[in-house]
Amino acid sequence: MQWDAVGIYLLIIVIAAAVILWAIFGRRIRASAREKGREAGFDSSQRIAQGDLGKLRQALTIDSSDAVSIVDEAVSANKRVTALGAGRWNLRVIAPDDIEFRWSDAGQLHVVSSRESLGVVTGGRDWAKVIAAVEAAAATRQAATARTTVSLTRSPEKVGLDHVWFAD
Repeated sequence: MQWDAVGIYLLIIVIAAAVILWAIFGRRIRASAREKGREAGFDSSQRIAQGDLGKLRQALTIDSSDAVSIVDEAVSANKRVTALGAGRWNLRVIAPDDIEFRWSDAGQLHVVSSRESLGVVTGGRDWAKVIAAVEAAAATRQAATARTTVSLTRSPEKVGLDHVWFAD
């Protein structure tokens, strides 16, 4: 019975030592691994920071005279989208105005501005869902759609707490 207790105490001591050592050396190990990755040409911070940017550059053209009503119909069920009127909407990722998108006079639905969150571009998946919903709504009205891309440029200075990406 006494030896069983010793085994349990040793196990607890080993686990506690591992936790303490990871707390002390874990940050150094991660920083060293990150630095080795950069030296090898793998910069995960760029990939993470701009991961959603490609999705946010996606735009949609709709061959229909009532395209704005198609978009309104498609996004009406999405609780993250707020209609601003005049063919403009906001998409909430974290804050209500994280992504603003609109229907342009050129016949295109695209992101007008997108706010970073802690230096990371966010909202790509949410925007992809909006695009897919609009495509589905257009298909029910037999309106042809085509995906295109727009150019987004990062603000040189922070707007509030974060940088904002604007359509050119």
